[in-house]
Amino acid sequence: MRIRARLVHLLIFLAVIFLTVFIIQKRYEQQRLIQLLGSVQAEREYVFDKIASLQQKPLQTFAYDYSFWDEMVNFVNAPNKKWAVENIEFSLNTYQANAVWVYNLDNRLVYSVHNIDGEAGLMEMPVPPSAISSLFAGTPFCHFFAETPKGLMEIYGAAIQSSVDVKREGPAVGYLFCGRLWIKEYINELSQLTGSAVALVDSVKSQVYPAASKGRINFSRALFGWDNQPVKYLVVSATSVAITSARKLAVQVAILFLSFFMVILIIVSIFIYYWISIPLKLITLSLEKGNSVFLNKMKKQSTEFGDISRMVDSFFIQRKTILEEISERKRTQEALSKVNSCFVSFGTEPDRNIQLITETAGQILDATCMLYNRNHDGILVTKASWNEPADFSRSDLGQGHICFDVINAQDSQPVILEDLQHTSYAHTDPNVKKYNLQSYVSCPVQLKGRTVASLCAVFTSSVRVSEYYLNLLQVLGKAASIEEDRKHTEEIFKAQALELDNALKEALKSREVLLSMLEDNQLNKIKLEQSVQELADAYSKLKESQEEVIQAEKFGAIGQLASSVAHEVRNPLAIIMQSIEYLGNRVPAEHRDIIEVAANSIRRANTIVGTLLDFSKAKKLSMGLEDVNSILEDALTLTNYSNLKNQIQVVKELGSELPKVSVDRQKIEQVFVNIILNAMQSMPGAGHLFVRSYLIKFNNLKEEIKNKIQGPALSMGNFLTIEVEDEGVGIPEENLQNIFRPFFTTKGAMTGIGLGLSVVKDIIALHNGYVGIESRVNKGTKVTIVLKAD
Repeated sequence: MRIRARLVHLLIFLAVIFLTVFIIQKRYEQQRLIQLLGSVQAEREYVFDKIASLQQKPLQTFAYDYSFWDEMVNFVNAPNKKWAVENIEFSLNTYQANAVWVYNLDNRLVYSVHNIDGEAGLMEMPVPPSAISSLFAGTPFCHFFAETPKGLMEIYGAAIQSSVDVKREGPAVGYLFCGRLWIKEYINELSQLTGSAVALVDSVKSQVYPAASKGRINFSRALFGWDNQPVKYLVVSATSVAITSARKLAVQVAILFLSFFMVILIIVSIFIYYWISIPLKLITLSLEKGNSVFLNKMKKQSTEFGDISRMVDSFFIQRKTILEEISERKRTQEALSKVNSCFVSFGTEPDRNIQLITETAGQILDATCMLYNRNHDGILVTKASWNEPADFSRSDLGQGHICFDVINAQDSQPVILEDLQHTSYAHTDPNVKKYNLQSYVSCPVQLKGRTVASLCAVFTSSVRVSEYYLNLLQVLGKAASIEEDRKHTEEIFKAQALELDNALKEALKSREVLLSMLEDNQLNKIKLEQSVQELADAYSKLKESQEEVIQAEKFGAIGQLASSVAHEVRNPLAIIMQSIEYLGNRVPAEHRDIIEVAANSIRRANTIVGTLLDFSKAKKLSMGLEDVNSILEDALTLTNYSNLKNQIQVVKELGSELPKVSVDRQKIEQVFVNIILNAMQSMPGAGHLFVRSYLIKFNNLKEEIKNKIQGPALSMGNFLTIEVEDEGVGIPEENLQNIFRPFFTTKGAMTGIGLGLSVVKDIIALHNGYVGIESRVNKGTKVTIVLKAD
């Protein structure tokens, strides 16, 4: 095939490939951008909706909680302005509300309040009174937006019902509405929280959204009024880094295809150069150089250039031998140059110079590996190497190794083994078989007329070393002998210097005796400074004790108040509980679930009262020898309801044959129940709860625990350790220091009052024990209790 036809076929082939790849890539980029836009849009909308719902939560909580309240029911029936001011008006700022309206069942306004200056028109809710009842058709709650003179207002409404009606299925006695203005500051705060540009508009169609291809994500939310018609639209616009990056990538892809096209042109040019220009250049070069080696490939071609190449090659066959001799001479000159360069690079360290000698020898011999070995009391040690295998052992028993025998032979002549596999070393030298060595060349290195090392080269193929390279190896071996002699001399000098140094140290001992006398005065000065520091520490401890006394007085006052309130509440609770039990046996079976809900609520209230009494009453214990494992089993039984509810798997790792401890069983059981319930509440879904008990000696306790346990008698003997560990949400580090403080809680008012762990700490302190908490967020919490074992 002629050159012109080849070029035409090549261009057609490359054009087809380019068009195919371009079309496939174009479709792929379009599909990818569509998928990316959808995923980014969905992600942005999800985040925005979540943050918006969190912003609405205080207002929603206000409406839900205040409408589910017996006192609010009484207020609707008998309005009390003082009560409204204390309980409604003062709560506006707490729940971020701007206005509150209370209506009775006749849709008449019972009470209203707002904190908007000069807006008398907001005394009535911006909704027709006749429409109020329809807002609660089929549901006790409503949520809508309304236009006011001050702007758009978000309103939450709830039917006012008794707190006894847990399921809110009974009739309402009135309606509670609370509203918040969507002012500019609120919109800006929503924009900052969502990382977007948020705006209120009358109509979505009037907005011109930037194209998503420019890196912007746009969506809107309709804000519905009381009649389910859009009042306003919330327009959200955000910059998408992913889409911007995708656009950049699309540009890069276009550039890539442009570059690809340019590459095609270059390739075509290269082929033209290769098929036309190079053959002509090679023929010219061969004629100029007098060498047909450039025409080896073209000689096999059936083209015009192939015919010319074969004609040129016939003239240069006789010159081949001469050119090989020239090449060999050049190699020998390069080897000699490397040896000279090695000697010029010598420094003052003999070991480094020997390493240079080894590397140079390996390079000029073109060996597989070059080694410099020495014999140390029957151990063959490699001191320097070149191209050493990664798994090569630099120290081994010398018996059977080739270099070991070369050194022991005490011969100054080189050793050459051209076929190692057929010698005894194939069985005695482990490296021969391990690395499949075929040839070996070695030059003995002597010190004071005695062979001390071997400079050896190994090959994985059968080679024959010429006399010239063998002479160069001997020259390098002689250089290594000189470095060994210099190293030996330096070691002698170092030994003499060490003896001189020892003599100098003996002379300095007398000087140190004199200096010690001067240091005695310095010691007296240091003791005085230590006394001053001890006084400062004592003053700091005294100040801390004063603060603890003040804190104890504060807690005592709180305890008296809690005791008074608890006793006043417990008696009515007992009467209500008796009434509930009396009614439980007389109401129909289909309504007993309501009785059970009321009974559970009373029991929870009674538990909170009991906690208040435990916190306030005098700390007296009824001590006795008890089995801690038995108390733990009882505590787990008491918390079994929470366990079944949350599907928490309890893993018990209780020690066997543990000694009994002197404790108040009821108090310690209260401690375990509080801790286990806290652990279960921290795992809202499934999880593992580990309960452990084991015996430990005092010396094996952590230093923190040793310092907290008081009393000299407690520092001896064994201690019983109880651990309760969960896989829950954990406690932030900033809350750990306040976790035992009374009335401190992170659960919310509906879950706890913050006295559980405070009572736990007081009970353990009365037992001269230790309680500590370790926690990591989203990893879990571990509570450790240490008690003295009898």
